Amino acid sequence: MKKDIGLVLSSGGARGATQIGVIKTLEKQGYNIKSVSGASIGSMIAGMYARGDLYEFEQWITSFTEDEILNMLGFTIKKNGILKVDSFFEILNQKFPDKNIEDLNIPCSIAATDIISSKPIYFTEGSLYKAMRASIAIPSLIVPVHYNNTILVDGGVLNPIPIESLPNRDKLDVFVINLYADEEGKKLIVKEKTDNTIFQNRRSRRYNAFINRIENFISRANVKNIIDYITSPVRSAEDVGYIQLLNTSAIAMIERIADLSIKAYPPDMIINIPKDICKVLDFGNIKELIEYGEVKSLEILKKIEK
Repeated sequence: MKKDIGLVLSSGGARGATQIGVIKTLEKQGYNIKSVSGASIGSMIAGMYARGDLYEFEQWITSFTEDEILNMLGFTIKKNGILKVDSFFEILNQKFPDKNIEDLNIPCSIAATDIISSKPIYFTEGSLYKAMRASIAIPSLIVPVHYNNTILVDGGVLNPIPIESLPNRDKLDVFVINLYADEEGKKLIVKEKTDNTIFQNRRSRRYNAFINRIENFISRANVKNIIDYITSPVRSAEDVGYIQLLNTSAIAMIERIADLSIKAYPPDMIINIPKDICKVLDFGNIKELIEYGEVKSLEILKKIEK
């Protein structure tokens, strides 16, 4: 007999790809996901699952080369962000035409943040892709969304693990994928990359240069003129840049909010993914991250069954 659950998918950048693997494991183990909620990268996985297109989406997104990922990110110079991501949603819409959230296969809630009123917003109707676009708008990195006389940014800012907005959570067992687990994970991914020489060889120089450019921009920007790029990375505590300090502080707050959300709305199951398995923009190893999510979640489920 299948077990009906509601699934909460968290924010967390590229490591959000592990959530596809977690969903695969849950379904293989007989869990029937009846509703979903998500923030940031979690909103994309939740939305595509609720459409019934997650596995086709997986095949599609993993088919791109690093150069194609670069083109879709859409580098720009604006006062409120350096990535537009509009091209990505245009291409996504061509492959998987947009739908209204209320017309999806299962109930779905997408979290975003109203940065003007400092309140979370939960989309349960209207365009799925517009809701996703707002939910992934990482402040200072991805250009925010203007919506009904306000400005929306990443849902993870105020609710990185949107348990409270999960549809029908009072009627279902609530499962949470937590991408902020304080566990050792870096060595696992690093070892995979070291052993996988094919993967290393196919990383393009252009892609690596682009990622380094973004990271240097965030970590080494001049306060008065943030478009002055300094190519050398931060290497010591004494060398922390102004923007990097702000972003690191924001990450610490988000991790704290994630922990408080779990304590405020205790779920029936938590699947922890280590927060250090990859960088925010490390979309070059999506397949490896998906596989990691499958393995990690299966280990957790087996331990609980024992």
